[in-house]
Amino acid sequence: MRSGDTFRLVGVADQHLWVIISDTDQDERCVLFVSMTSYDPGEDEDACLIHAGEHPFVAHETCICYAKTREASLSQLITLRDAGRLTPHAPVSEELLRRIRQGGYDSRDIKIKYREFLIAQDVID
Repeated sequence: MRSGDTFRLVGVADQHLWVIISDTDQDERCVLFVSMTSYDPGEDEDACLIHAGEHPFVAHETCICYAKTREASLSQLITLRDAGRLTPHAPVSEELLRRIRQGGYDSRDIKIKYREFLIAQDVID
């Protein structure tokens, strides 16, 4: 599993698609991932909006929910995958991954430690 890979968690928030945004080659112990969710202009942050067609999973306007950024080790994610609890989906494009990461920098909802981690990995400016 690498940066830009996507997955769904079976039985836990399985309606959302999760995207790995940290560089797994730099750090396998701390892998950051964010979820895509339907965009509600009155409720959701718009740091990164994704439109239908930008990813096979996205059928309508969607946003990244930075407030629900999660972390796990790469081995934990692989264990979930091998146990059938994590279902891989198509990765995001390089351009979409860049926008999602930049949204993490711009987000008012992401935890500061996650923003700083992405900056330290040099994946956002």
